[in-house]
Amino acid sequence: MSDIKITSGSHLQKDITDIITKQDTVGGHGVNGNLIPGNGGRLLYVDGIRALAIVGVVAIHVTSPVLRNIDRSDSGWWVGLVCSVAVRIAVPLFVIISGLLLLDPEKDEPLRVFFKKRLLRVVVPFIAWAVAYLVWITIVNERRFDGVWAARQIIEGPVYTQFWFIYMLLGLYLATPVLRVYTRHVSRAGLLYFLILWYIAVSVLPFIHDLTGISVGIAFAVTTGFTGYFVMGHYFRDFEVTRSAVIISLVIAVACFAITLWLTAIAWVQGKPDPERMMLPLSLTVVPMAAAAFIILKSLDYRRFKMRFPRAWKLVRVISGASFSIYLMHLIPLETLAYGSLGIRLNGTTLHPSIGIPLTTIVIVGFCVGVTVLIRKVPGMKWLFP
Repeated sequence: MSDIKITSGSHLQKDITDIITKQDTVGGHGVNGNLIPGNGGRLLYVDGIRALAIVGVVAIHVTSPVLRNIDRSDSGWWVGLVCSVAVRIAVPLFVIISGLLLLDPEKDEPLRVFFKKRLLRVVVPFIAWAVAYLVWITIVNERRFDGVWAARQIIEGPVYTQFWFIYMLLGLYLATPVLRVYTRHVSRAGLLYFLILWYIAVSVLPFIHDLTGISVGIAFAVTTGFTGYFVMGHYFRDFEVTRSAVIISLVIAVACFAITLWLTAIAWVQGKPDPERMMLPLSLTVVPMAAAAFIILKSLDYRRFKMRFPRAWKLVRVISGASFSIYLMHLIPLETLAYGSLGIRLNGTTLHPSIGIPLTTIVIVGFCVGVTVLIRKVPGMKWLFP
């Protein structure tokens, strides 16, 4: 494994939930028959979207090297670009799901209970996996493990590429008790105002600055970072998905995908220092694309799919249930296979990307799911694979 070059920290904050949240029950009504009666109000579409999103997260890390390692004149590069743009909605979908579940107005738990759940389900396994990655880094890079260095890496973050998301999510968790009070009492119009203001602050104004160099001096308090996606989940929880809403969402999703693809391709051709900027989760086009995708995915008839394809649905449920574990561990097998450290090399470019990207993604997801299912059967180990 000495040929793997690894650095802690993240330069891929553009890359990557709730993969963390395991609360699959919400109040309110199901949509299109997607609420399972007598199952604690479990929403089928939450499982479907979460499973799709975690596969998307893995695909992000499979496709990113393709864009850097293949010449743009090769058809494989364009396949990689299309795939990379398509899966950029994965992180937003996870955060939307988190808000949908955690901002449920029927959840009225004391702060102590709320934070105890987050500690046991998120913080403890995260710290354990962070230490595991730091040990892996030291072994691969043939350096001595240093406790002070490790503690500082965990405190400052992000430890490793994908863990930036957890630090962001922990911030949302800290704000959740406050946001619960706000979302419980605000009107639909008030929620929409919040989301519009957030979109302007995190997407529109930065885009204008990049384009013209003009900045707005107003400090947009509250409507910052991923908070909007979190609140968006609450807004969409009771959103009535009509036929016209689905059609409009399809138009928005396709248009935003095309624009993102076009602008990203231009950035690569022009050799800009950050050519993937338009694929960031908070970019001008990814925000509406993710919102539209959520509406479309929520509109699907998951109950009919479950009845007609019970085995396929069981697989969806297994992937959804193992999503946090997949998220935590997937870069270790992915990078090990990518560099051929076990004598087998598999990545998005091993074969033509049209085959290599989906094949590698399936192998990594399948491996992580298998490990999770097996380890969870070991007494006392389920906490490490939540």
